[in-house]
Amino acid sequence: MRAVIIIGVLLLVGGGGYLLSINDDGNAQIAIVPTATVVPTINSTSPTNEPTPTPTPEPTPTIEPVSVGSTYVSTEALASILSNTTYATLRLENYGNADFLVAQSNGTELFYLQSNGNMYSKGDASFNAISIRGMGVLGEMLVKGEATFNNGFAVTQGNISVNGDLSFVGPQTISGSGSVTINPTGNINFNLLTTT
Repeated sequence: MRAVIIIGVLLLVGGGGYLLSINDDGNAQIAIVPTATVVPTINSTSPTNEPTPTPTPEPTPTIEPVSVGSTYVSTEALASILSNTTYATLRLENYGNADFLVAQSNGTELFYLQSNGNMYSKGDASFNAISIRGMGVLGEMLVKGEATFNNGFAVTQGNISVNGDLSFVGPQTISGSGSVTINPTGNINFNLLTTT
């Protein structure tokens, strides 16, 4: 193993900048590290007592912001974020693929909603109202695909509009105190099963 000899060479360059040159034992240069520019202090011995020059700091270079594209969060970091109650309770995560809208309560994640319309809910989560700009787009993407409701589907206010066929599979019961109104210009077709 070759021993590395560090030779500090201070070279006065142009406006007073110094360089630190690090060489190995074969006198090959390893690194050159620029140091801050220093203006040497001159102690005046003239009888006029001229003032001592003061160091002038160099301007700080400005760094332009660089776009890094999608924000990536590792699974370990995401788990740390979701388990910490000091973080926001609703955020949009981006993994370079589909976006995740994450809601949590007291550090426990409640649901994830992907930009492709998939929704994952933890436990028996219930949401009375969600009003977020852009949520309508995600909801529209959900209903454009195949939506499946395992535990029922309830509409307490508003209308259900069906543009196409409405199909019922299995024995169905319509009950309640409400009424069913059919547009008189439409047709109702019953396909009855007949036995012989």
